[in-house]
Parts: sequence; structure tokens; C-alpha cells
Amino acid sequence: MIFHRQHWHYPKNYHCLIDVALMLLTVFGIVLLLALTTKAQTLSGAEYYIDSDPGYGMATPIPIQVGGSFCDTAFTVNLSGISVGFHSLFTRIRDNNGVWSLPIVKPILVENIPAGFANVTAAEYFLDSDPGFGAGTAIPITAGQTIQTTFVASLTGVQSGFHSLFVRMCDGNGKWSLPIVKPILVETLPATNPNISGAEYFIDTDPGYGAGTAIPITPGQTINTIFTVTLSGLSNGFHSLHTRTRDSAGKWSLPHVKSILVETISITLPNITGGEYYLDSDPGFGNGTPITVTQSQTIDVTFIANLTGLTAGMHNLTVRMRDANGQWSLPYLYQVNVQEPPGEPQFLLITYDAPNHRAILQWSPSTPTSGPIRWYHIHRSTNPYFVPSGDTYRIGTTTGTTYVHYDENVTQNQYYYRVTALDDQAR
Repeated sequence: MIFHRQHWHYPKNYHCLIDVALMLLTVFGIVLLLALTTKAQTLSGAEYYIDSDPGYGMATPIPIQVGGSFCDTAFTVNLSGISVGFHSLFTRIRDNNGVWSLPIVKPILVENIPAGFANVTAAEYFLDSDPGFGAGTAIPITAGQTIQTTFVASLTGVQSGFHSLFVRMCDGNGKWSLPIVKPILVETLPATNPNISGAEYFIDTDPGYGAGTAIPITPGQTINTIFTVTLSGLSNGFHSLHTRTRDSAGKWSLPHVKSILVETISITLPNITGGEYYLDSDPGFGNGTPITVTQSQTIDVTFIANLTGLTAGMHNLTVRMRDANGQWSLPYLYQVNVQEPPGEPQFLLITYDAPNHRAILQWSPSTPTSGPIRWYHIHRSTNPYFVPSGDTYRIGTTTGTTYVHYDENVTQNQYYYRVTALDDQAR
């Protein structure tokens, strides 16, 4: 839960920040967001109608994903044949038992708007009383068919208390929109705000200031904290969770309310029995590269992803887990940056300094591909294939800017040398 200063007013000696967005609807259709839930049952259908109910199942279908308990979808409403003016849009859903929900109603305004929208060219605001079109305080905007802007509303001369802030727009044809109104509370605050020193929560019924359940916080001008709500004794169903804060002067904020659903759930989680990963494209459940896990309800596993064949650059590494019932988790995505190792040293020249019994190795620098060359490793072997492989035959290391190595005290024999370059990732 995140808290901020919750006076929920606009200080008289400061300014008011308002975020304004203009939306245009056409007579041809509107796009709406439908968010509905069912409890216990699953969804099997949805429909909408305008003004008059044609009967269950007889309205216009809304495409949804069936089988779930929650519907969150955008759909287009066909306004063909609907007269200009105010209308009522109804939506409802059907569960898997064929039972329909109560309809949700939204008022809509249908207007004939020319195909070529005129740009929004001006905006203004006023407080409480309308001074007339164009006589409000101008809001600086960039002309366009849709605008979103933040502006500072001057509260100079406005008395403390509740007021109404109105905002409206004007298009290129000189037509003004209906005003958008926001209630604001103007108060005179001290120059320095006191710290938030306490916080509490209560459920459903207010026990009085200071009598709620305390929330541990660190005092400050702004607080950000997470706390656990005790639900003991609450009945199953919807409840209201209220939170509020107190400043060091003993003044409480207005409460912030959230709806919560309390349910008794009795389940035993199945063990996680396996996992897989894939790079970039999903090959389908069970077709990724397996990840070996120790079966448990929670796991913490480390694995090495095979990046062979990947081009240099950013790639998506996706991991998911499977439980004992064969159900797969949602995928978890990581971004990985694949980089090429440095190029090999060029033009290795080996000379033998007989008087000093040493071999002198010289080479040209490698070409770095993703970072500077940090080291050169020098290997020597009597086997031309350096078998067994690995770092067994390393006889020296130089820095990334040194291109010569002296192999001292070389005895008489036939030797093979190899020089490898490593970058800052030891590749």
C-alpha cells in the first residue's frame, strides 16, 4: 500500500495541477471497456443493447473469452440507425448455467460529427461562475484532434472552502465543448508541511481517529509502505478497507478506501515437478529446453542456458514451471545481451633466443567485438592438439595491451604454442 499526504485539497497559496484529456465520439461507433465478474460460475457470453431490452440472448453479442470468471474487454458499439441525442447503453453477461447478470447501464451522447474533425485549438478554465465562452483563463495547448496537457490554475483571491473548477475546449470552427467540472478544496496551509507521523486502517466501520489498527511507518513528508491487514473475524464477501495518516500536528487525512473481497480458500498446492526455458520464440508447452528441479512447492534453481547459434544482440530468455497436475505457470521473461567473443590474435611469430635458452612470442592484437581485450593467455604443449583440453598448458598471461611473451629456460624439444585473447567477461 502506498501513502502520500492525504489532505486531498489544493493549498490556497500554491497552484492546482489538472490533467485534461479530450475524447471525441462519432456517430458510427464507440469503443468501450467492459469489466465484469462472476462468482463461482464461469462466463459463457455477453451482449449489449441500446435503450430497449430485446430479451435475454437477443441483443448484440460482445466477443469475450469464455470459461473464465472475469471479463475485461474492449468492444465497438454499432450506432447505425440511432438518432442524435442522449441514449442508454446496457451490457450484461451470462454464466455457464445460462443465468444472465443484471445489466450495467451507461449514458451516451450520439452526435453527427463531420468526417474530418476540426483540431482543438484553444482551452480555458474558470472557477465557480461561467464568464462566457472565451472569457475564461486560457490554458496553453498544442493544437490537435486530441490533447492531453497539465496546467497551473491560479487560486489568487479565491476564498478557503469548496469550489468548482471548470475546463472546456474550442475547436477550429469556434465550437466550444461542454465543460468538465472538478470539485476542489482550497485551504491556507503553513509554509512548511509537518511530517506524516502515524497511519492506521479500519474495515467497514470507522472506530474513530486513532482507534484503528496502527500501520508501522517511518515519519516523513511522503511515505511508501507495505502492511498486512488482519482479516480475522471477517465474513466472506466484499468489505471496505480504509487507510488514513496523521501529521505531527495531530491532524488526520481523509480516509483512502479500497474494496476487498474476503474468501475462505482451502487448497493444497501441488509440487513443482519440472521447468523449461526458450529463447525468443515460444515452441509450445513442453517443447522448450528442460530445466531440472528438485520437486517442491517452492523452488530456487540455477541453470545454464545454451546460447549456441544466437546472433549478437538482445534476446528474450523465457522460463516457466510445471506442477504435478501438468499445469504450466505463466512465463517469466529475462532480457539477455548476447555478445561475440574477441577475435583471435593475428600473425603469431615465434623466435628462439639460443644464448638465453628462451622462446620469444610476438603477435598482432585481437579485434575486440564487445569490449576491450583484458588478457592474453599463452599455452605451450608437446601435443599439437593440446590434449587434454582446458587450461592445463598455460605458461603465462599478459595484459590486453602487451603483445610479446618470453618463454624462459626452454629445454630442447619440439613445442607447440597457442595464444588466446579474453575480454572483460573472460570470454
